[in-house]
Amino acid sequence: MEKLDKFFTAMGLDANATLAQLDEKTRAMKARFDQQLMASDETVAAKAKQNIDKLEKIHSLLAAHISATEPAAPVAVAEPAVAAEVAAPQAAPVVVPEVAPEADALTAAAPEDTSQTSRLKGLVQKAKAASTDTLSLAKDKSLEWVATALEEIKTLEPFLRKCGFIVGDIKVSMSVTPSVTVVIEQCVDGQDKLVELLENLETLTKGQRVLIKGIQSAYALDQYASKYDYTVGQIEIEQGLTPSVHVHMNSKSSRAFG
Repeated sequence: MEKLDKFFTAMGLDANATLAQLDEKTRAMKARFDQQLMASDETVAAKAKQNIDKLEKIHSLLAAHISATEPAAPVAVAEPAVAAEVAAPQAAPVVVPEVAPEADALTAAAPEDTSQTSRLKGLVQKAKAASTDTLSLAKDKSLEWVATALEEIKTLEPFLRKCGFIVGDIKVSMSVTPSVTVVIEQCVDGQDKLVELLENLETLTKGQRVLIKGIQSAYALDQYASKYDYTVGQIEIEQGLTPSVHVHMNSKSSRAFG
């Protein structure tokens, strides 16, 4: 009986529990272990499977004990002879196998309601999947944007060369907000031709117009730079979320002007 008491305790019942109470407790505990079976952690899922097996064994033992000890339903006695025939037999003793350690393990493993934890894990997994999809989409969009920018630069390059400018270098920054920086160098004086280029080329894209206007803005500084013995050198025009123009001011006393 001492071992049966452990089983009742593990199930959260007392020794006077009914079969209905036992079944209700068993269903509730099994539902919790079933949730753990769905866990992404293989160790947690394996432990839940073991606990379900133990739960079924303990349920069978306690059900047999309760069935044997529950008082029999009253029988209407018409005649003494009939009453003797229908007299309930004495209950056979219940043999309790050595599974007490399993009851202890089940008690220790009986979890609190983990439905909230399972929902949180599900939300985290969905968030991770959504984050991965978003990053993948952002990468594809970035590559597409950079490819378009490079094509626009390559198309505009012959016209810039006619105006006395060459594309000396291109820097590409890959991120969620990518950027392309074009390094422009002047070969011959042709700033006036840039105005004609803007006026005559109606098919210029937004990116191409940014390039040309960036060159114009840079050389607008030349009249101020020359007062201090500087001249406009390379121009870095960055195309991205926030377009910008970086102008290199070269000193006229530099060895480059020997």
